[in-house]
Parts: sequence; C-alpha cells; structure tokens
Amino acid sequence: QAVAVTTASLLFGFVGTTMCIVYMLNFPNPRIQTYSFKMMSSITSILCAVLIEKAQFGYLFNQVIIKGIFGHGDWGIGLFIKEFCVNFVIFLFWVASISVVMKRLKDSREAMFAANQFL
Repeated sequence: QAVAVTTASLLFGFVGTTMCIVYMLNFPNPRIQTYSFKMMSSITSILCAVLIEKAQFGYLFNQVIIKGIFGHGDWGIGLFIKEFCVNFVIFLFWVASISVVMKRLKDSREAMFAANQFL
C-alpha cells in the first residue's frame, strides 16, 4: 500500500512538473519563454555533466585506479582504507589545482568565473 501511494505521488509530481515546464516554454510572453529556455538549458547541462562525471569517475576509479594499482581481490577494511586514501589524494589534487588556477587568474573576474565553471 505504501509503495503504491509513493509511486502514485511521484508520478503525479513528475506529470505536474512536466506540464508546468511545457506551459512556461509555450507562454505568450517572450521574456518568460526566454528565461524558461535558459533554465531548461542550465538544468540539462547540469544533469548531463553529473551523469558524465559519475560514469567517468566510476570507470576510472574502479577499473584503472583500484584494480590497476591495487590488483584484484577483496581485502575488507584494507580496501576501504586504500580507496579512502586514493579519494583523498584526488580531492587534494582538485583543491590544489583550483587554488593555483584562481591565484593565476586573480586579475580577471571573467577568467576566474570561467575557470570556476570549468573546474
């Protein structure tokens, strides 16, 4: 019973949201249409970027780093610690690269914004 109510609620929510989006995209006011298209473009690009990043990182992390460096097999807590260390090193590299790029581009706000969006 609870699963049916949850499924029905989600279905009605998705249908209602889709109807609102279609209405906003076909609104008579061209200004609202423009903002609606910009919003949909941003949403689509964010969703695509997240999906691509998850797919790339999942493949890179599982196939290249873990199996390539540490080999095959399940080591229990040892594998968890190794995965944590690899993630931490990747995070440190990411933060360091953002810091270096922002320091080099500190004179141009537009370049800093572009680098922030890229990184």
